[in-house]
Amino acid sequence: TNKAAREMKDRIASLIPGHDGARLRVMTFHGFCLEVLRGQENMKEGHQSFSIFSEADVYALTTQVVNDLGLGKRAISRFVQDLPRMKRAAILEYPGEVFSKELLQIFEEYQKRISTLGMLDLDDLEIEAYRLCSQGPEVCHEYASRFIKIFVDEYQDTSPLQAALLKQ
Repeated sequence: TNKAAREMKDRIASLIPGHDGARLRVMTFHGFCLEVLRGQENMKEGHQSFSIFSEADVYALTTQVVNDLGLGKRAISRFVQDLPRMKRAAILEYPGEVFSKELLQIFEEYQKRISTLGMLDLDDLEIEAYRLCSQGPEVCHEYASRFIKIFVDEYQDTSPLQAALLKQ
């Protein structure tokens, strides 16, 4: 969480004598990805800005999509639960991931609508940062020169997408 990142930054800064923590960067994966995307967004001439979709927004849009497609209410919770996996599978091209036709139909319509709204959900932050780094190595080089060392707390809890982004 952002709160945990702030607390960690304060603790680390207190361990370094004479260091005020100004150059110390401690952030969540989502925070890092947001910084990367906003940085690239501001560098583009005539850039399209985006807004972040909250969890409540995700649920509301999913409900709307499911209703518009005439699918059962149970599909809503199933889709919201599987959405992060579906997004990771789409970008990392997991050969073993199989989703029902119904969930794929909801996914396709959800992605269209969120894009039309100019929004990104939390999972999109990581996905779009990964996509940006995959397509433009100059972005990776820029951040690799900024961050000589990267420490990931509780690395065992990172998702495959987060690990792939770190490797990029």
